[in-house]
Amino acid sequence: LSSDFEYLRNSLAPSAIINHKNNSGNHNQKPAFFEIANVYLAKPDSVLPEEKPTIVISSQGLQDLKETLDFLYANLNLNVTFNQNETIKNSLLIDTNQATMNTDNQIGYYGQIKNSILNKFGIITPIYIAEVDLNNLIETSQHKIVYKPLSEYPEISEDITVTSSLSIGSIVEKI
Repeated sequence: LSSDFEYLRNSLAPSAIINHKNNSGNHNQKPAFFEIANVYLAKPDSVLPEEKPTIVISSQGLQDLKETLDFLYANLNLNVTFNQNETIKNSLLIDTNQATMNTDNQIGYYGQIKNSILNKFGIITPIYIAEVDLNNLIETSQHKIVYKPLSEYPEISEDITVTSSLSIGSIVEKI
């Protein structure tokens, strides 16, 4: 590992910003990224931090990010509410365009990265991120995934050749 990863991460947002910086090019598309990794949060009664599997989703469009989240939650059969009045303790986010995501408990947040942070990376377009606690997401998911193994044998399709002096229309009528 490089010196960039010397310390344990308490958020995946910085790596999402770096992904946008490293993958921005001269194109008209709005790139979107995701990363699944552990974050480490301090526990008051312990020397060792709490390890939480987390997913971060980032996009250059707020609507694109919301559509991705809606798709994720719909496929997991989750009823998620977005609370825009709650303050999020993340110094990377601006105060507007942010919300917590809740089922019975908070599963994550989304928001816009501050322009002052983006400017330090040389990024001029807005970036929106969502961080979701995977343990809470999985626990509250009501979607049951059923594994269906692939067939042991390849699919067989039959092809026939018909030679006739009749037109194709008259052959189809007779069939």
